[in-house]
Amino acid sequence: EAEKEKRLQDEYNRKFVRKNGILIKYNGSDSVVELPKDVTVIGEQAFYKSSIEKVIFHNKIEEIQNSAFSYSSIKEVTIPKSVKILGDGIFSQCVLLEYVEILSNIKITPKNFCAGCSHLTKLVISGGVEEIGKSFTGCTSLEFLNLPKSVKKIDDFAFSGCTGLKHIKLENPEIQIGRRAFLASHPENREQLISVYGEQIFK
Repeated sequence: EAEKEKRLQDEYNRKFVRKNGILIKYNGSDSVVELPKDVTVIGEQAFYKSSIEKVIFHNKIEEIQNSAFSYSSIKEVTIPKSVKILGDGIFSQCVLLEYVEILSNIKITPKNFCAGCSHLTKLVISGGVEEIGKSFTGCTSLEFLNLPKSVKKIDDFAFSGCTGLKHIKLENPEIQIGRRAFLASHPENREQLISVYGEQIFK
């Protein structure tokens, strides 16, 4: 019995390679992955190119590092409130990703956060985020964008190449929008946005 227990534990440790609370590499092939309870940081490229479709976070995860899930098969993700630090390119080129919700306590969405996520149709940003970085370039399936009042600034090229955008709703009338933030998109309220923020947000 003890031997079986040890074997299972060894297998688990092979699947989830971790050190000092950091998940360094996931070696499994499960489509739904529950993160180990002793992990507080998802390390750089931990799930790079993995076949994971969904990740179940617990409330001790505080950081997700650069490119943690890039090029993986992830389809949906909700980043929990416990997360305080997000690296660059976390979901870069996750072409199957359809749903992203940010509940976490981050102020700025990082660079290339969802770059090239061509199937992303639903993006939910909670009321703590103050700045949208160059995070969502090439999300060609995103049709509706609704940014909460907390967002004060949209950086240059933030949503460039989001060619499917049909409507952009900005809750904060004082919002600052960078150059080409919506390059190549043609939302139905484009003229109205140009009248307020200028043509430079589109081209």
